[in-house]
Amino acid sequence: MKSGDSESAENVQITIQPDESTELGDPESDRLESIGKSAVNAGTATSACTAAAERAGVDRYAEAELAEQMHAKAYARDIGGTIVEEETSVFTPDGGVDRMIKGPAGEKTVQVKHYSDSLGESVLEQYSDVDVIATTNGLKDGVDPAEYGIDVVTIDDWSVIQRMKLSGTRIKRGATKPITSAASRIGTATKTVAGRAAAAARTGVSGFLRLSLGKQLLIASVLIVVVGGIVYFLWKRSQDDD
Repeated sequence: MKSGDSESAENVQITIQPDESTELGDPESDRLESIGKSAVNAGTATSACTAAAERAGVDRYAEAELAEQMHAKAYARDIGGTIVEEETSVFTPDGGVDRMIKGPAGEKTVQVKHYSDSLGESVLEQYSDVDVIATTNGLKDGVDPAEYGIDVVTIDDWSVIQRMKLSGTRIKRGATKPITSAASRIGTATKTVAGRAAAAARTGVSGFLRLSLGKQLLIASVLIVVVGGIVYFLWKRSQDDD
């Protein structure tokens, strides 16, 4: 080999073309990645909708009985007792007794507060005669029920299943809220229209009865002529069609 040829060989740059699969990527891998991203996005959207429905479905009045049951079960489980079913329960002016728990140390009276905010000292003072105060949203800072000889149970003492049940009722209520609201508005509108029509009919009848006998006969005669004319027109038309 000549020296010139040797120098030319040293200056030659070799370019390696990339593999076609490297440029285009793996189609199957891309498809699976796309499916995964779609699933994540769908899961995020579903989670957001569920959370929104749960927030919209919070109703302390509608949940009162459920809250009483769940708090009583949580406390009974904690002390190894059982719930004593009493007729005095939800919305009953029973002096602060929502449930009775029969435990190793005897019966315990339970007062449940399913409020939208945490309980303070004033509530404990009001119910100082009960054995247990139960609150879904906890106690305010610095509040110590033990100072009043009261045990406390909160939603933190509930089991996972109990919390899921509360969330489920809220989600269901929140999801159906637009439907029930629309149905209520339609019902109200229907009643309003029907009421106005009935009132107009009553006013018309009342006004007719207040007329003199002569005017009543005249109106009745006109109506008979009009109705008779319509009937005759329809009969004549049917004859022509035949």
